[in-house]
Amino acid sequence: LAAPIGRPLVVSAYGFDVSVLRRRAAWRRALEALGSRVGAVLVEGPHMRDSVVELGMPVERVRVVPIAAGHERIAFREPAVPTGDGLVLLAAGRFVEKKGFALAIGAFAVVASRWPAARLRIVGSGPLEDELRRIAAASGHANQIEFLGRLPRAAYLALMTQADLFLAPSVTARNGDSEGGAPTTILDAQASGTIVIGSTHADIPFLVTEGETGFLAPEADLDGLIAAIERAVAASDRWPGIAAAARAAVLARHTDAVLAEGLAAAYADALR
Repeated sequence: LAAPIGRPLVVSAYGFDVSVLRRRAAWRRALEALGSRVGAVLVEGPHMRDSVVELGMPVERVRVVPIAAGHERIAFREPAVPTGDGLVLLAAGRFVEKKGFALAIGAFAVVASRWPAARLRIVGSGPLEDELRRIAAASGHANQIEFLGRLPRAAYLALMTQADLFLAPSVTARNGDSEGGAPTTILDAQASGTIVIGSTHADIPFLVTEGETGFLAPEADLDGLIAAIERAVAASDRWPGIAAAARAAVLARHTDAVLAEGLAAAYADALR
């Protein structure tokens, strides 16, 4: 459509289109051909930038424009240091392999054996729900794991403020599917003041700096995720500072105004 009318084409790359379709020869050829026509390619972070450049997109046309969803309007509350063993962990997203929820449940089972009043709340739904419920039932701690289904955003954000830790242990799925940058749920947690534990997957380390704006575990590493949870709990006296730094990073890079400015600059570049 763009070529006949002589207008530049702006392309957005956000995950499945790059991580899975690139494995198919016809799609890879099409993506490589697209690289000669684009005026701009929009990506969320540096990992996705490198991925599209490897596919043949011209590096000078790739623009990192962090995503935003009104995070400046999310109310912030300073995290309280947990008392006793009543730790509350939260995970949220679509029930698909790349979200790492099976890993989260496995790590929680170990945590729950040490803190018997701990709880894991999981928000969302999807094709792996039955499997995840089976994993929870077999963990020995099913009474401490709550599946809350899909929730309106306001209800989900209210739960976020009640959680001590937010788990985002994303992984690369067996079919190659990966995050299109990083889950927006991480930004929700950081904007809210909830401490994030993420994985070293895709652009999550672009949002979470170990010990400064959250904690990181190696991707697809159960022991590493357990260790990250333990580090976070051991550092609970530093949670207010970590939460404040994470909120400041969100406001610096992920507000609607910053997003609009980045998009405007990318479109202007495409027109040159």
